[in-house]
Amino acid sequence: GELADYLANLSYTDVPDDALERERWHILDTLGCILYGSTTPWVRKLIAALDGIGKSGTASVLGTDVSFSPDRAALVNGTASHSMDFDDYCQDAGVHAGSATVTTALAYADAAAEPVSGREFLTAVAAGVETSIRTGYGIGRGSLLRGWHIAGWTGAFGGAATTGVLTGLTRDQMAHALALAGTQGAGLMGAAYGSEVKRFHMGKAAESGYLGTALAEQNFTGDTHIFEERWGSIGTTMSEDY
Repeated sequence: GELADYLANLSYTDVPDDALERERWHILDTLGCILYGSTTPWVRKLIAALDGIGKSGTASVLGTDVSFSPDRAALVNGTASHSMDFDDYCQDAGVHAGSATVTTALAYADAAAEPVSGREFLTAVAAGVETSIRTGYGIGRGSLLRGWHIAGWTGAFGGAATTGVLTGLTRDQMAHALALAGTQGAGLMGAAYGSEVKRFHMGKAAESGYLGTALAEQNFTGDTHIFEERWGSIGTTMSEDY
């Protein structure tokens, strides 16, 4: 509830100047990762698979002439951003924040009926990064010892925070958006060895965050005790050091 209240009431002037400056560079860095990632074979396979399923829209896949619905665009751009593991990383929290926050903000802005200002974009991404890192510290790196790719969850929370701020969710809706995103989080660290799918975890995190916000906007409810229940919560399920 405290986190949802913080996010629902966050404004551009609340974000420190040094954080805003860091975010400008962070966004540029993430864009570079996406643009290179869009040329990789695994991202091209993902685009082909989604194109075959069929879900067109107005949100762009950067570096291509392809567009999908915003949740699918976030999925592809998030995968592209993490494609070479050159995206930002908060070591202590196990977070690749940009791959799930910049990508969801881009998808939202591309599909929005009204233009999104630079200030709105920066505020939302900063909110998502803050949320990703806080949840990473909360869940704990003990989750890695259990074999979880923690970024699949921290990214989902960050993506929901980002799109939730852009959407203008209420406090209660924001709480449900975080819960709905978190329950979709996924990723096993075994995927880092000899497979292409680890890159996909960050795309799924972005998609989960976007969908969590869309569901919450329709007042679809999630488990808003996702951070604090003794059984079935994000931390106690995943980690010994929550």
